[in-house]
Amino acid sequence: MTRGFLLPLLAALLPLGALAAGSAQQPVTNETAPGGPGRLCFRDSSLDLLEGEAVQLTAGVHGVRLEISGPAGRFTYSENEMFAEPRTAGEPVSVRAGLRVARHRRQGATSYLFHGPIAAYRDGKTRPVVWIGGEALAGGAADLAILARVRTGPPDGCMRRYDYGWESAPPPGQNAQ
Repeated sequence: MTRGFLLPLLAALLPLGALAAGSAQQPVTNETAPGGPGRLCFRDSSLDLLEGEAVQLTAGVHGVRLEISGPAGRFTYSENEMFAEPRTAGEPVSVRAGLRVARHRRQGATSYLFHGPIAAYRDGKTRPVVWIGGEALAGGAADLAILARVRTGPPDGCMRRYDYGWESAPPPGQNAQ
């Protein structure tokens, strides 16, 4: 190879290496999503937004994270195909039939873990797929109003659909910040 060919090739590949090195945090997209009402859909779940809620969305290679703020307060919603099973099972929460949700408390904060099928695995098993938490979730019965807006499994009825993964990444140098 000649130096004239090798340098442009390395310059083209460097952004891909940086993306791979920080794949869990490197944003593929970072944008303000449309506010509610309506359903935002992802690869393995969806969230129904209410009127007056605003969303900041960041998608990476293995998942998507939303910061939602509205009349009920602020909370985060994270879907990821690589979540590990927590050390403790948490407290089961009944939201609706067939949905496995567990409440976790740590250092005074409450969060909820949703299990569901993950398309990338294609084995039908349920795994951790969505974590939701924040100041709007206090660990009581009022949390059910937010939890009931989460759906796991293939989404439908979407006002907007977001995906993540290498196939969803924009070309190098075109990441939105």
